Amino acid sequence: MKRPEFDSYIKENDFSSLFNQLGWNNAESVNPVVIGVEEERFKLECVAQRNGFKVYVCEVEYIPLMSVIKCIDKRLRKSSNDYILIFISTSEKLHHEWIVPVKAIDKRILVPVEYTTTSQADFLYSK
Repeated sequence: MKRPEFDSYIKENDFSSLFNQLGWNNAESVNPVVIGVEEERFKLECVAQRNGFKVYVCEVEYIPLMSVIKCIDKRLRKSSNDYILIFISTSEKLHHEWIVPVKAIDKRILVPVEYTTTSQADFLYSK
C-alpha cells in the first residue's frame, strides 16, 4: 500500500478498509463491546480480525487517560486478549490514539501511539 492511500484511510477514519487492504478479515460480529468505566461508557466496534487478533475502534469526545484505558484493557481481555484499540476524538478533526498491548516477560504493557496529523502517522505506516 502506498502512503497516499494509507493517509486517505486515516483521514476518513476508514479502518475497516485499511485493514482489509492489509489482508485482514472483516469482523465476524457486528455487535459492539460496551465497557463502562466510572461514569463513562465506551462502545468498541470490531472492524477487522486476523487469527484471533482484533481491531477495535472507539469514538470518544476526548482521548481517555491511561488509567481509564487500563480499566478498558482489563475488561476487554476477557473477550480479546490480542487487539489494537483505536480511539478517535470527535472533538478534533484528526486525533487518534492507537493502544497496542505488548506482552513483556513479567507483565503486560499498553503502548500508546498518538497522532493529530497524517504526517505524524509515519510510525504506523512503517509497521
